[in-house]
Amino acid sequence: MTKQIIDRSLPGGRVNETDLALMEFLVGCEAGRAAVSREQLSGELGCSPATLRSCVKRLERKLLLEVHERRHRNGGTLENEYVLTEAGRDAFELASRVQGPRE
Repeated sequence: MTKQIIDRSLPGGRVNETDLALMEFLVGCEAGRAAVSREQLSGELGCSPATLRSCVKRLERKLLLEVHERRHRNGGTLENEYVLTEAGRDAFELASRVQGPRE
């Protein structure tokens, strides 16, 4: 079972370890955004692709994350771009303080 950080001041009231790991990954990227495949991202976070999809949907619903589909000129698909919103940055900072340092 995934641990959850519950705080009424967080959007949606809670984030779990995978949510926090994704937000931390994006905070470490330039401008809080990364164009990366789902497979690469799930590998980076150490979770399954299904867990990543659930995490992304949950953070999108809470308006903490935006996902931009990207297309090549010839119509082919490229990696999605994941963007941490300002609210997402605030939630990450707050959740990090509540949880304490990550190991």
